[in-house]
Amino acid sequence: MKFKIKTYKHVWEYDLSNGVTTINPRKRYPLHFLSFFSKKFNILAKSKDVEKDPSIIYKYFVSKDDIDVQTERADIFNEILKGYDIDFKDKTVLDISGGNGVFVKRFLKHGAKSVTNTEYSADAVNYSKNVLKIDSFKFDLNNDKLSKTLKNSKFDIIMLRGCIEFCDDLSNLVKELKLITHKNSFLVLNFIDPTLGAALRTMFDQYNVRVCRPPDIVQKYFTKNDFVTKKNTEIFLFDRNFAYKRLIWPSTPFYIYYLILALFKIHKHKYPRDFHSLDCKAALLILNRKNNST
Repeated sequence: MKFKIKTYKHVWEYDLSNGVTTINPRKRYPLHFLSFFSKKFNILAKSKDVEKDPSIIYKYFVSKDDIDVQTERADIFNEILKGYDIDFKDKTVLDISGGNGVFVKRFLKHGAKSVTNTEYSADAVNYSKNVLKIDSFKFDLNNDKLSKTLKNSKFDIIMLRGCIEFCDDLSNLVKELKLITHKNSFLVLNFIDPTLGAALRTMFDQYNVRVCRPPDIVQKYFTKNDFVTKKNTEIFLFDRNFAYKRLIWPSTPFYIYYLILALFKIHKHKYPRDFHSLDCKAALLILNRKNNST
């Protein structure tokens, strides 16, 4: 059975049987016409430029702010993964949908042998190739073959941070990942757990995530393809303040309105799996290949 939670720009369709949530854009935004009266209401309208080319929303990937953020995140991830006995020394590392490439390049400082980046945004790929001087490939999760893009190279550590939510066919992606791993490879996945907090935080993002899956569902896809789980835990993808600091005027009334509507529906239908949480939680899943796989 499925139930729908509406936000200003999206409809989150939640499957009560497994927690998988499909996010679909609304065809019309309720108060889009207000943008004709003032630019401060542009957030309430649909951008024709983004509708034509969603990748332009990632232009910030080459900003100084994002470069600083990705450097810091790489150092944090290195420390987290050390705690799970994953060492980057002399490893070949791939970051899928890795943005500007700063994140994965940082692992050279932590001893990696080589690093490779893939990304949907052409601007980010050009930056990582021409400025960072690392291998980088334009890659669309839903239209390209990963093994073909990477010319069947194999990697010791593959990271997928905040990207499987944009993948329609996770089964196909996992099969592709198997082709570019070997028996000692590790996969590190960080992805949004479907919660009300995630729905509300992204309510004004025109180009949003497509499918949010609970960790146990994601695990099943990998188990079918000879991967085993080393660690299944969670971290906060966004700190609590960051998650809601953008929800200021004129968006505050909408946040309150859709929060109240959602809470009524959630309690009426007894949504499981902590969907009612107002935190933007993210799963951290670490997997490796079965010893008998090739």
